Amino acid sequence: MTEKVITINTQPGIRRDGTILDGDQYSDGLWVRFQRGRPRKILGVRKISQQIYGPTRGMFVDSNNGINNIFTSYASGLQVIGVNNSGLGSGVSNFTFTGPVATLNTLVGGSSYTNGTYNGVPMTGGTGTALYCNITIAAGAVSTVTITTLGPIATLGSITGGTLYTAGTYTDVALTGGLGSGALATITVAAGSVTAVALTNLGSGYTPGDVLSAATVNIGGTGSGFSIPVATITTAYTQSGTGYTVGNVLSASATNLGGTGSGFSINVATISSVFTASANNLYQFDSSYDSQGGINQLLVHPGQNLTQIDSTVDTPVLYGAISGTVLTELRDVSGLNPTGDVISVSGGVVALHPYIFVYGDSGLIKNNSAGNPLDWNAADANEVNVATGKIVKGLPVRGGTNAPSGLFWSLDSLIRVSFLGGVGTPTQYWRYDIITSQSSILSSSSVIEYDGIYYWCGVDRFLMYNGVVQEVPNAMNQNWFFDNLNYAQRQKVWAWKVPRYGEIWWFYPRGSATECTDAIIYNVREKTWYDAGQSIHAQRSSGYFSQVFRYPVAGGTENIGGGYIKLWQHEVGVDVVDGSSIAAIDSYFTTHDLSWVTGNPAQETPIGENFWSRVERVEPDFLQDQEMTMYVIGRPYAQAPDVTTGPYTFDATTTKIDLKEQRRELRIKFESNIIGGDYQMGRILLSLDMGDVRGYTP
Repeated sequence: MTEKVITINTQPGIRRDGTILDGDQYSDGLWVRFQRGRPRKILGVRKISQQIYGPTRGMFVDSNNGINNIFTSYASGLQVIGVNNSGLGSGVSNFTFTGPVATLNTLVGGSSYTNGTYNGVPMTGGTGTALYCNITIAAGAVSTVTITTLGPIATLGSITGGTLYTAGTYTDVALTGGLGSGALATITVAAGSVTAVALTNLGSGYTPGDVLSAATVNIGGTGSGFSIPVATITTAYTQSGTGYTVGNVLSASATNLGGTGSGFSINVATISSVFTASANNLYQFDSSYDSQGGINQLLVHPGQNLTQIDSTVDTPVLYGAISGTVLTELRDVSGLNPTGDVISVSGGVVALHPYIFVYGDSGLIKNNSAGNPLDWNAADANEVNVATGKIVKGLPVRGGTNAPSGLFWSLDSLIRVSFLGGVGTPTQYWRYDIITSQSSILSSSSVIEYDGIYYWCGVDRFLMYNGVVQEVPNAMNQNWFFDNLNYAQRQKVWAWKVPRYGEIWWFYPRGSATECTDAIIYNVREKTWYDAGQSIHAQRSSGYFSQVFRYPVAGGTENIGGGYIKLWQHEVGVDVVDGSSIAAIDSYFTTHDLSWVTGNPAQETPIGENFWSRVERVEPDFLQDQEMTMYVIGRPYAQAPDVTTGPYTFDATTTKIDLKEQRRELRIKFESNIIGGDYQMGRILLSLDMGDVRGYTP
């Protein structure tokens, strides 16, 4: 037995760059991470569903009342599945896209109606609301149906002042009546009658001829008889209902068509374009509280960005109740001066509560009015171009007295946006600071925040922001990543984090792969780098990191038939659990060279001894479940082929492994590849001494 006992003192991380002999970190590994400086197996995966369309191109998780709703996206739409806190779920629901009615068809006229022309008739049926039509009846049947032109009020007609009102000036009085809603006015009462009405909010959904009034309680508490008609609506936009889908069957109450008749129906032929299915769709998600509707809204931007990060194609930002499965386009249809514009951008969307920000080409950053997703024209709403390049990503950042604040990544810059609160002349609500104009970003999905510090992939290095932009040093696998990345698929690179182990993962397509096949990992706690070793469990197209729901979730890349992929829950158990099927996860790590020629097997020095390293005993020290195997690997010279011997099998009761192996440059590999297998390495002792001095050829 040797006189010397050494400890394996390989440093944490897997070094892929440079040569094996030149490093003191682990030289190889598969599905292994590092904690307390020691290797341990990455945990297992469990299938949540195989009814998810894919590949997924963005995910989001919202948790409420013990249910975690996982929103997934693919080329042609979105889905949601609810799971409990253990990851056990119910069925998958598909989203529908709704919008204003564009055209109608398939008129069924009915019978026994009263002849005449009826304007502003509210339509019934279908999935939407607030659609009004002008209907003509001839010979007892509906003969023509045209959509009533609706919109914000432009001007009001002559006042009918009423009597016995209380004199005074009343601000922001809600106007009642008509087809629309949301109109507010300043009303002046003199000598018992209303004498002036000045609009302060134009509302939406009104039509010329609507007769408006106001509740007596809002104009002094006494009086009656006041009314005022809508003279014109704004020509900036009109609306034709909201929330409809193609094929909706509509009708109207007979009481609004002369009081008699039945059988009338008409179908929704088309709706205004809301969502376009495309293999180029890459999604961004967020959520925001709608103080007008009193609900949380899901925000989704299906950008045409998967093949080109600098695409200038604008697509609508979609929103809908986060508890539902219906999305429609964001429009500027509220506030004092609504434009009716669809909120459409090329970059994406982020919530800086209580504001929604959208961004895109030519440095565009745009936000709504606080708490109202449909008001993009108020004083605190803003639109500005702050850079020449496209803005591709936004995230909230701590703002202190200037909250809310956000960071926005353009193709070559990083911009900070801060709330000023309405100061100065002219009044300023927002401040835009360019932190750097000498940056880069590889993928819009590569940015992630970890404990207030922001990390992302540049086009040729890794970067971070913690008040200033800095490079994240990586002497371990930076070349391994950038030299082997399929750059044509750069927008498929995406990030998540595993805070329990201090990790940030970047999934990426390697070599000629068109979907992600590996992940590079930065451990912020250990200050080291490693990778997933091209494990099949790193073949994920998109995912979401743990927050309230403590398990990261991700979509697989393999089409299992019918366009479906599997949705996986990570960091659970130690195996692959796919329904009733359980399979082992292969995990291993290989030490650096333990050699006398590099100075000392336990610690390198500039001058070594020209002897083989002879190992006669290994004393395992693992927190271990199930059997593991050990291999001895080595070579006579740095550029000679390796010789591997083994396996030597051991379990949690094995106190020592006796062997007679020697290599001039020696490494040891430990592997777990059995159902239920798990390990955490401790302090492994080697009975190792100087062996032969002669050279050899393997």
